[in-house]
Amino acid sequence: MRSGHGSGAPGDRAGPAEVAPFDVPRGRRKLARYLGPDEGCWDPRFVHYLHDDPAERGTVWLRLEPASLSVRDLSYAVAR
Repeated sequence: MRSGHGSGAPGDRAGPAEVAPFDVPRGRRKLARYLGPDEGCWDPRFVHYLHDDPAERGTVWLRLEPASLSVRDLSYAVAR
């Protein structure tokens, strides 16, 4: 599936996109980066995405190639 339409920030241009089959080892690496290496500590929803049947659940990768990117500083100071 390819698309050239986007709904990003003003001035951003969408590029091609495609749906790719879910790859469990890659998914595990991505999740471990943010959730830690111990799957036993992960929220069960994430574990199910890895171990349930991707075809039954509908889990896929979406690969995007933006034609352009915009960067904005969204940092803030915590009120004390």
